[in-house]
Amino acid sequence: MRSTGEAMGLADSFGMAFAKAQIAAEGSLPLEGTIFVTVNDHDKPTVLPIARRFHELGFRILATEGTERYLRGRGVPAERVLKVHEGRPNAIDLIVSGEVQLLINTPLGKFTQVDDYAIRRRRAGASGAVHDDHVRGECRV
Repeated sequence: MRSTGEAMGLADSFGMAFAKAQIAAEGSLPLEGTIFVTVNDHDKPTVLPIARRFHELGFRILATEGTERYLRGRGVPAERVLKVHEGRPNAIDLIVSGEVQLLINTPLGKFTQVDDYAIRRRRAGASGAVHDDHVRGECRV
């Protein structure tokens, strides 16, 4: 583990392992609110059922342009949020204001790495948003 405060949970299913990791990190998954999703193209098919399930549970879904277009095109309502380099209000503004309860993020590329760094720095502050950047496992919400 890197010294960034990461925690790991071991279990037979991704859902249980993730829940254990959240408990170990003293982070709890939100029961309501807003989910912010920004994933690279490779991870979009993986995040689709996750976002769909959160929507079915009553969560509001926010996403960056490409992810928003992908989700909407497959029947999951999502609202577009600007990336940090695109202007304001952007993802950081929503996280800092406490409007986002869960962040799903898999950065890839120059601009997304800059945004990811800014998001991680802000998330480490007082926003309280749960952040997941590992969606490649089997996810059941």
